[in-house]
Amino acid sequence: MSPASAHHLLAAMSRYNEANSCQYDAVMKLFYYSAAGMVAALIVLWGALIVDSANILQQMSELMHYIEDLFKPRER
Repeated sequence: MSPASAHHLLAAMSRYNEANSCQYDAVMKLFYYSAAGMVAALIVLWGALIVDSANILQQMSELMHYIEDLFKPRER
């Protein structure tokens, strides 16, 4: 292999590695943003559950009373 063709081969490999590096950086940035978005969504969900817990407990209580009434024998 002549020195000129070796130089062209190394230059091509360098451009290939740079392109792959850019793709890798873009994919990792997308992964980090999506992971951060999932964490933020989880925090918002937990916050909503904590703020709304009284309403959730009230609805569960009403549901349990409804289920209890379904299984109680009816008075005639």
